Amino acid sequence: MKLVCSWILVFTLLYGCLAKENTQESSNTEDEKLDIKPRAYYPPSECRSYTMLHGADRAMANTAQNALRCDKNEFPGNLWYRFTGQAGNAMPTSCVLEKRCGTHAPGWMVGAHPTLAQGMVTRKVCYHWTKNCCRWSNYIKVRNCGAFYVYQLPKTPVCWLRYCGNGIPQPPECRSYTMLHGADRAMANTAQNALRCDKNEFPGNLWYRFTGQAGNAMPTSCVLEKRCGTHAPGWMVGAHPTLAQGMVTRKVCYHWTKNCCRWSNYIKVRNCGAFYVYQLPKTPVCWLRYCGNGIPQPPDKLRAVIASTSFHQKTSTKVKELNGPLKCVMFCKLFHRACFALALIALAGDIESNPGYLALNDIKNTRGLKIAHLNIRSLINKTDSLRLEGIDSRTIDVLTLSETWLDSQTADAEINLPGFVCARRDRSGTKEGYGGVATFVRDDLAFRLRNDINTGECRRYTVFNSFDRAIGNTAQNSLKCDQRDLPGNLWYRFLGAAGNAMPTSCVPVRRCGTHAPGWMVGSHPSLRYSLVTRKVCYHWSGSCCRWSNNIKVRNCGGFYVYQLPKTPVCMLRYCGRGY
Repeated sequence: MKLVCSWILVFTLLYGCLAKENTQESSNTEDEKLDIKPRAYYPPSECRSYTMLHGADRAMANTAQNALRCDKNEFPGNLWYRFTGQAGNAMPTSCVLEKRCGTHAPGWMVGAHPTLAQGMVTRKVCYHWTKNCCRWSNYIKVRNCGAFYVYQLPKTPVCWLRYCGNGIPQPPECRSYTMLHGADRAMANTAQNALRCDKNEFPGNLWYRFTGQAGNAMPTSCVLEKRCGTHAPGWMVGAHPTLAQGMVTRKVCYHWTKNCCRWSNYIKVRNCGAFYVYQLPKTPVCWLRYCGNGIPQPPDKLRAVIASTSFHQKTSTKVKELNGPLKCVMFCKLFHRACFALALIALAGDIESNPGYLALNDIKNTRGLKIAHLNIRSLINKTDSLRLEGIDSRTIDVLTLSETWLDSQTADAEINLPGFVCARRDRSGTKEGYGGVATFVRDDLAFRLRNDINTGECRRYTVFNSFDRAIGNTAQNSLKCDQRDLPGNLWYRFLGAAGNAMPTSCVPVRRCGTHAPGWMVGSHPSLRYSLVTRKVCYHWSGSCCRWSNNIKVRNCGGFYVYQLPKTPVCMLRYCGRGY
């Protein structure tokens, strides 16, 4: 093992202090584990450069036959494509009826889409004709890009054949609904200081969609009492409908006095493809409320380098700024209204005097991270004693060793512990302060680097979800301008028909409900919770950057938020990449 020493590092370690029922959600999946060395993730080129297939005529629900199309004539062959918009968000994986997708023989994909871990796979495409679901066929490549799929599509074997998208006509409720996105409606919310009741607050029988911190759907198992900002939380009995099932009727039960169905009523649920909508009547009585399945964002595991010689956790209501030396202690602070302990863990600044004998029999287990502090009562190197006492990476994650003999004269190789990497710092040369501290961290401890913990904007933002802000909107009958419409420097998220992010290439003029559409120069930040400054350009009079201004962009894990100032002039507007 290569010993890594003389670091001066500052990491943040997040521990969840939530109820036990949330521990399962807070653990990282295998896909989320990273290597020991942090590195940025750059998606494959096909995930960044592709042609979008977004026309409704390519959707499997399209039965029109008045303008037949054929991908043998129209495709150059073997380029990468992404299905989006009215075409759907993927290729269908079951046989499509004949005379759909604007052609005679519609093409569908045999087999499941690849997982993120599988990456790119080869799949067979079959074309349905004369009651044969695979009258013709060819092979394609499919890549999972995380939030979407891309397909390398050759020309079809003959005409009239065409690659289909899984799009279906969206009923009115999939286009017109009210969003329930408040964290107080999430099933993880235990606060009882401001009770709410949907009997009082709902007009009755409107359509709603759960999103944001509320979750993305209603829970389908009994929710604990006193959750979701009410007394008796409502949960849905039965599974959500498939796309083929469309709209179904479901029972909602409310949990109270240890009865998971103390009250109940019926709702309608529609599968809209990428999300669900619910027609929700008033609740039977108060205090009852419809719940979302939202849970707190799971804490990230980090490789922790801890140099602590006080050997106890100190609490602070104010976290010290990390722009100077920091003593090797741990701080605790609550933030974002959730009970998370924020530990600022550093190897910098002064090292305290030797604390005296400390045994290994008191290993701290904090949310699964086993931390031990040790001082061997000796003036000579006794690292061998550590090995004899069974110190290994199977029993301990982090070990801090404080010794009088551990000074600059002690070579790194002398304190090597198999299975660990090491960080060291010497004390000053005073009589009671000589020696030093070594911190050993398990070599294969999974972590995720968190650049910045000031992520309040990931929880509090305004949603842009209207199609009039999408780059696919060419209408010019009702021009808008963000110099007039935005208050300036608030945080926004693009969602729904507006798209899920700002475009990063020049947008044609007269799009997004304005004259000069705004697009972002440069890529979105790839590291979770990282914050960057980007330039926004506005396209007009033949110049893709006729005007410009700077914005801030935050990666919030599964989405981006943007701090948007007023535009320089009118008529300019920030665009979403929706079609």
